[in-house]
This record gives sequence, structure tokens and C-alpha cells, in this order.
Amino acid sequence: MAIILTLTILSIAYSQKKTAICDIEQYFEFDQNENILDHTTINQTDIMLTNSNIYLLDENLLVLNSIKTPGSQDYECNRVTTHPLHLIFFLACQSQQQGGNPILYAYKANGLNKYELFGDAIYLPSIKEKFDKMTIVGNSLLIPLSDKILTFTTVISSTSWYLKTTSYTMDAQFLNVPTLNITSFDIYSYVKDVQTNFRILISDFENGVYWIEAILKSNNIVPYNSGKINVKNFYFLNSAKFRSVVILNATDSSTLFVLQTYGDGSFMFENSFTSSQIYFYSTLNKYKDWNPISSIRNNQNAILIPYQNYQKVVVINLFNIRSLKENELMVEPNDLLISASIDDLILYFISGNRLVFRSDVDALTRCTLMNYQEE
Repeated sequence: MAIILTLTILSIAYSQKKTAICDIEQYFEFDQNENILDHTTINQTDIMLTNSNIYLLDENLLVLNSIKTPGSQDYECNRVTTHPLHLIFFLACQSQQQGGNPILYAYKANGLNKYELFGDAIYLPSIKEKFDKMTIVGNSLLIPLSDKILTFTTVISSTSWYLKTTSYTMDAQFLNVPTLNITSFDIYSYVKDVQTNFRILISDFENGVYWIEAILKSNNIVPYNSGKINVKNFYFLNSAKFRSVVILNATDSSTLFVLQTYGDGSFMFENSFTSSQIYFYSTLNKYKDWNPISSIRNNQNAILIPYQNYQKVVVINLFNIRSLKENELMVEPNDLLISASIDDLILYFISGNRLVFRSDVDALTRCTLMNYQEE
């Protein structure tokens, strides 16, 4: 596989403070119809997933190794995530037929920059719909569906692995609501009384935001409390539809988060559990009349919100949290990152202030964010 490396100083099309400096654009010579689909990180190595290969990349976006994904005409391998307690990553291959069960593969480290299939592939019989996210916390695998978040326990030995179903299903019954229509969820850990706690926020298409509190027991996530954040009652029209939510910070007493709607911009709120009040912080303006794509990302003081037009060009709005002011109704981005026409966005951080985004069909670009670091 030939890899073409182009070192360039990219000009950002728009930058109020010129604090995003992009210095590497890496082009990959893909096979015909090969497409970038997902990303994860393991042991300080980045993993880029296409529909036919898994690529291991270094911080300069150079390919260290590649692995062919399991071939199947009826399945597409399109999601990848890392196990935080083992040098293992999981690959989810989903059926292209309605109602087909997804398959989960495990890959284990076998030498420097080498991974091989580990144990048996496992069907997920309890899932009959496609999912666009999976994450592992401790030994718990969380997969969001349209009306619930399923949790499985990963059991890993030296030679094999398997999943155990759990009784912890975060659904309408757990939240004590009539229906649940999940559009996204986010999870954030914090420490209380020497115990690691987790704040989970779920965005619901019609009803706004629900919160869930969880802890780890035997390295498995256990939800034990929940409630609703009534953003819609105070800040949105009845016609508002909610697309995604991301947690910026969480403590025992509060949650700072950004909530995105389908038609308008994104909104920063702080929810206080001690006063039972919701505080509006800022409105993060959308890019022109473009539509939101993918999910909001954040790291340290940076908030990244991607948008796409009908030609599939992507613009990523970058906001610096330190420059935002409470009750600010209209906030323009500090920087913009612009891609060519693409289907699936790849956007991730490789350090506190260094990020990578998909800038073309077959290219990734690395940028450094100046003045976004924690002080």
C-alpha cells in the first residue's frame, strides 16, 4: 500500500484569532470504494477503520500497520472501540439486511503495532437495529439504541472472551417516562468521596435531556438514579427537536453541557442539582443554514461542532470555552476547519490541544489549537 505524505501549512478559511494551525495533511491510497468510517485510540496508537481495513497510525498520521476486516457480503464493519483495561479493541460488523444481528470481533495486541483476532466472534442477539456508537467503561460495553442503552459485561481471559447480559438497561421504564427516543448520549466521570461516579446525559428527540447517575461495582457500570433536565420548558419552542448532547464538566452538584437542536444552533447550559435550577450560558451559532453532522466533540477548552451543506462539504465550528460569557445570545466561532465533500466525518484529539479531522475523501489533517489549553 502506497502512502503519500504531504507536509503543508494549510490556510484556515476563516479564523478570528488564527489559533488553529494545521501542519500535516496525510493522503491514503485507498482501494476503490474504500471509505473511512470510524476511529479509536489504543495504547497511544490511533486506529482508523475503513469498510475494508483497520489502519494503525502514529501521531504524524503515518501508517504503522494494517489489518483486513472480516469479509462478508451482508455485513459492514463500521464501528470500533477500545477496552480501557486490556490491549484489546472491538470491531462491530452490522448486517445490511433489516433485523440482522450485529457481530462483535475482538483484536488483541501481539507484538509492536500488531493486533490479531482474539477468541470467537460473538453475535448480539438482543440487537435488531443498527447503532452508531459503542463505548466501554470499566468492563461494561454500552450500546445506545433508539429507545434504550444496553449494557453488557465483557469477560476476558488469556485465551478467550465473551459477553454477559446485565439487568441494567437504561430505558423509558428506568427513567420513569412514557417513551424514549434517543438521539445521543454522553458519559462523564468524577470523583465523590473517593468513589468514581458517572454522569450520563441522554438527548431525547422530543423531550430534551435526561440525566442518569451511575457508579462502578466490580468494574461494571451500575445506574442507580435518574431525572429530567427541563430545558424545553424554559428555553425552546414546542417544535424544537433535539439532536445531541455533550458534557463539558460534571461534579456531584452540577453539570455543564452543550445541547444541539436540529433546526437552530447549540446551547450551553449548567444544571445545578443543589438548587434544582437550570442556567443558560451561551448560544453557539450554527454555520450559515448548514445542517449538523456527526456529534459534538470537546477537549479541555475547545468545543467542536460540525456542519455540512447539500454538497457534503463540512465546516467545523471551534469555540473556546474561556471566551464564552454567561447569557450571551449569539456567539461566533473562534476558528473554522473546512473539509472537502465527504460522507463520514472523522474528528478526534491526539493530545490536549492537537486534533485530527477528515479533510478529504482519502485524507486526514492534523491541527494544533493555540490558546485552547487549560490554564
